[in-house]
Amino acid sequence: PGSYVKLREVLFEKWRLPMNHWTDLGEPSTRNEALVELFVNPILTPKQKEFVRAVRRYRRAVKLYGTYIARLDPEHPKSLISRDGRLRPSYNAHGTTTGRLSSSKPNAQNVPIPLRNLVIPDDGHLFVQADADQLELKVIAAVARLMLYLRVFEDPTADPHSVTALLMFGDRFKTAAGFVPGGKPLKGSPADRVRDFSKRVCYAGVYKAIVETIHRVITGVEDEKGDLIYADKKIEETRQAVRAWLKNMQELPRWWEAVLREYRHLGYLLDPVTGRRRDFADGENPNEIINYKIQAAGAGLMMSIMHDLVVRYPFYFAGVNTGLVTQTHDSFMLEVPYADVDRVQLELTDMMTRTVPTLPGVTFTGEAEIYTNWRDKVKKAA
Repeated sequence: PGSYVKLREVLFEKWRLPMNHWTDLGEPSTRNEALVELFVNPILTPKQKEFVRAVRRYRRAVKLYGTYIARLDPEHPKSLISRDGRLRPSYNAHGTTTGRLSSSKPNAQNVPIPLRNLVIPDDGHLFVQADADQLELKVIAAVARLMLYLRVFEDPTADPHSVTALLMFGDRFKTAAGFVPGGKPLKGSPADRVRDFSKRVCYAGVYKAIVETIHRVITGVEDEKGDLIYADKKIEETRQAVRAWLKNMQELPRWWEAVLREYRHLGYLLDPVTGRRRDFADGENPNEIINYKIQAAGAGLMMSIMHDLVVRYPFYFAGVNTGLVTQTHDSFMLEVPYADVDRVQLELTDMMTRTVPTLPGVTFTGEAEIYTNWRDKVKKAA
């Protein structure tokens, strides 16, 4: 399964499956995008689908082992582990065009959730972590003045992604098993699956992507095993969901056009939070232009919180190996001594709660929680 040549022989010579991607040398490609498109193609037999699934699982396992697991061995020639047993990625302030931090050796912001329990605090410490609630959706609602979502965000008990599911699927969502009026569906229920699909369509659609692109993004979504969650979805279902959603989001297309006019008038755009400027020197790309306003605002907000966080909790604030451990796009994690955990949890939640004058109508929030490792929360007493 590790041979691209043998894989091409099976897929395109023996089974004569359609070729949809090509290498720079003009050979049929077997990279992941090609395998995803093959997997969702209805002409594949059950045996062929299982073969493609197995190849993708194998490749994922090899990649995870080589990228993370093997290099966590201190004896590995390219070990990621420092002499004191700590994992210290490199963080890059200028690695993205939107102002987000990026990281490498390893890419700590993309460590798969199933592997995060390998990262543990020192003895006598716990992790305190906070994720921003619906960060991008709140930014979008504020900059585009999406009144329906702005009203939803005023109600702390409302679930905006369930509202999205109602807009897209109506009675189909309401009658699905596990539906909870006014709240989140029961986890793992059919209604929860509809909500998750709707959420992903929303986040892919706000950047003015065409339906085909949105559908390709959705059908490429994987679960923790690496299996494709929405491989059974037809493009017509995605199209209908986008159409129903935009019917209730008249402000969004108008905002898209306003952002494009702003760029064409100025020749650049500014991050709504920090004023960080991007010139788009590679030329006009409507999706990137719209993406910038949203992601740069989210990144600017997180950088502002991180500044206040490091001032309040300097590195080693409570002894060796305490303080900020990682910033993962929309979340922060600190390593904290047992004695300080409850205080830090309350203060971090408070720091995540703020308004931004240039993003009116929403309050940004994020509840801090306590973790025994990077993946597992401390179980609350009954």
